Amino acid sequence: MKALAKPLVRFWLLMPALLLCSCPAPPLKLAPVELENGVEGWDYGEQLVSEGRPPLRWSISQGELPPGLILDDGGALVGTPTQPGDYAFTVRVRDSSFPARTGTQNYAITILPRLRITANLPDGRVLEPYAATPAVEGGVPPYTFEAIGLPAGLGINSETGTISGVPLTPHAALRVDVRVSDSGQPQQTATDTDFFAIKNQAIQIVTSDLPPGQVGVAYNQAVVAENGQPPYRWAVSDGLLPGGLRLNTVTGVI
Repeated sequence: MKALAKPLVRFWLLMPALLLCSCPAPPLKLAPVELENGVEGWDYGEQLVSEGRPPLRWSISQGELPPGLILDDGGALVGTPTQPGDYAFTVRVRDSSFPARTGTQNYAITILPRLRITANLPDGRVLEPYAATPAVEGGVPPYTFEAIGLPAGLGINSETGTISGVPLTPHAALRVDVRVSDSGQPQQTATDTDFFAIKNQAIQIVTSDLPPGQVGVAYNQAVVAENGQPPYRWAVSDGLLPGGLRLNTVTGVI
């Protein structure tokens, strides 16, 4: 009896195809999307962040940073801006994944001019109208003013900064602090301290005429002055006194 032939069995090993995806990685997002304004001469700091795989590499791909600022390796915008103006630039970030992901963000920043004030307060006189306006530059108008240490009779206009009025009493040396605030963001304030005097009214000789004298008869007549700051010093400024008469330089008596 013949043995039955064994059927030929073939096994096929099916290998699944490896499909490679060529889809680009989604771009990285940067935050914040807006930056705070800066001020000339003020320290500035803004930290940029992204969700990419660290370490991240930061760079400026377009435009320029305000003079005085840098973008450091950690994504921080830091420094002290030196030039007021409007600036636009693009920040690029690249992460450490494979393939690497990148992202960009456009920024606009304004560096405001630094606010400065100079009081420039002249001396005044008692009971005479007084007016002086401090000099202001920089910042963002409109401004708001205030003053500390003004004497009685003087006040400050909070909108214009003009110090005006009629001083009531004399002062040898007044210290006044004049402060201004602007309307910018961030808001700035500046203060200047000035010293000035309120003098007595200008000295005036109120004696206009002297009585006549007689030859050989003693003569005694006082010349009267007012205002100014006694004691006075008297002198003949023009012409000559009659022979035999003299002016007392302390009392003003002829």
